[in-house]
Amino acid sequence: MSEDIADGTNLELLILARRFELKKTIWILCTFTFILCAVGFAAAPATLSVDVLNPAVNKVIATNASTGVVLFTCGAGSTTCSRVLQAGTNIRLTAQTGPNFGFVKYTPVSGSASVCNNNPVCNFAITANTKVTADFHASTSLTVAVGQGTGVVKIKNASTGITLVTCSDPAPIGCSAGILVDTKLRIEGVAGNLQQFQGWNPRTGSAAICAGQGSTFFCEFVLKEKSSAVANFIPIP
Repeated sequence: MSEDIADGTNLELLILARRFELKKTIWILCTFTFILCAVGFAAAPATLSVDVLNPAVNKVIATNASTGVVLFTCGAGSTTCSRVLQAGTNIRLTAQTGPNFGFVKYTPVSGSASVCNNNPVCNFAITANTKVTADFHASTSLTVAVGQGTGVVKIKNASTGITLVTCSDPAPIGCSAGILVDTKLRIEGVAGNLQQFQGWNPRTGSAAICAGQGSTFFCEFVLKEKSSAVANFIPIP
């Protein structure tokens, strides 16, 4: 009888032990599965790469837009132009121009930077590998001024019609603007009260073509070099 009881006790102990081992195995499997799921759902890494045209003088600073931490600086002596980031990181690109250069635009080659355009400061959340090219172009200055009489001089982008500068300051200082080389410009002499436009004199550089405009109040030319033009006005007879 005692042997039967012992056999029964041993059997129960064996069953309990197997149940414990089964529960332990299930716990391990569940824990391992949870870890795999957590890793699977974690944000995948994404690489941000920036290419700068004329990097000897121009640069782009990439920062974490949420924390303000600089991720890298590309150009102006630095060759660090990429970084692996967690997907979803908020990025800010800031283009800074060197002497005699102007920022043109960002060209999103691939990835998350499709919102970047001709604004030197660009913000986006990186969700995939992203490559951006920052395009810079040589710039020069155009100075306009009012010489004789009263009136204003307007510098306009001839292609868009946008007014870049409105100047009423007298020569020789006048008003200067840094403008991208090869931009087509239109300058207009707008006469003041009881005044009429007389002519562009003097004029230098690309604005020298205005000498052939006679008394026409506007002149168009493609800016190629440092230039200037003075508008003169006279009283209406």
